[in-house]
Amino acid sequence: FTDQHKLRKMLDKNWEYGNTNLLLHGGDIVHKGGQIEEWEEFFASASLALSYRPIVSTIGNHEYQGLGFVPGPPRVPWQFEKYLRGKTLPRSSFVISLPQCNIIIFNSNLNRMSSIDKDEQWGFIEKEMKRALAYKKAIIVLLHYPVFTSNIFKKNKPEMLELKARLVPLLEKYKVPLVLSGDVHLYERSEKERVNYLTAGAFAWHKMLSLWGNPYQKFSKSFVTTYIWLKVTKQKIHIKTFLTNRSLIDEQIIDLKKNFGQESADWLATQPSENSEH
Repeated sequence: FTDQHKLRKMLDKNWEYGNTNLLLHGGDIVHKGGQIEEWEEFFASASLALSYRPIVSTIGNHEYQGLGFVPGPPRVPWQFEKYLRGKTLPRSSFVISLPQCNIIIFNSNLNRMSSIDKDEQWGFIEKEMKRALAYKKAIIVLLHYPVFTSNIFKKNKPEMLELKARLVPLLEKYKVPLVLSGDVHLYERSEKERVNYLTAGAFAWHKMLSLWGNPYQKFSKSFVTTYIWLKVTKQKIHIKTFLTNRSLIDEQIIDLKKNFGQESADWLATQPSENSEH
C-alpha cells in the first residue's frame, strides 16, 4: 500500500527544512492496522526523521483494518495504541498544549464509536475550545476525515456529514483558525468564516482529482503528494505546502488578530512573536 523506500527518501532530504520540532500525521500511517509488519516498516523508513522530533498522529480508518474480530469496534485500534498513543493518554481525543497554540487530536472515525463515546468526545473538544478562547490561545485541530472536500466519491460519507453538522459550528463559535486533515487523496485548502481547512495530498495509493462540491475551496491540486510546513507564533500561522521535490505549491499566512477580533489585538501584540515556534 505504501512505498516505504519513497517515504525514506522524501523524509531524509526534507526534514532539515526549517526548525522542525513536531511532526503531525493525518492518519492512515499503515494500510492494515492489525499487521505488525507494516508498523515496523513505517518506523524503519521514518527512523531518521523521528530521531530528532516526536510524531503525533490522529487515527485513520486504515488503522482499524486487519484487526480481526473484536467484541464491538474499539475506540482506539490496539496496534495504534501500542505504537502511537500509549495507555496513559485519553483513548479518543486529547490536546497538546504549546506556548503559542493548542493542538486538538480528534478521532473522526465516528462510525466506530458508540453514542456515549461520541458525546464524550464532542464534550471534551468543546471544553478545550472554550478554555483556549478564554485565554485567547489559537487552536489547531487534527483529524483524519476532512470537513470539506472536492472528492465527490467521499464528500457524502456519514462521518463527514456529521462533522459538518457538529464540528463546523464549534470551530466557528470558538474562532478556531486551522483544521488539518487527510483521507481524500488530494490537496485542498478551504476557508469558511475565518476557519481554514487544509487537506494533505495522498502519499500512497491512488491520487485523486479535485472536481466539484466544495463551495469554500480556495486552492486545490490534483494527483500530488504533499507535505505542509507550519510556523506558529502567537500572532500568526505561516503555512507552506510542498511537493516531495520541495516545489512550493501553496502558501498562506493566518493573522490570528483577525480571528480573535479587535478586542484581543492589543493583548496579542504584547506577546513574544519569534521566541518560541513549532
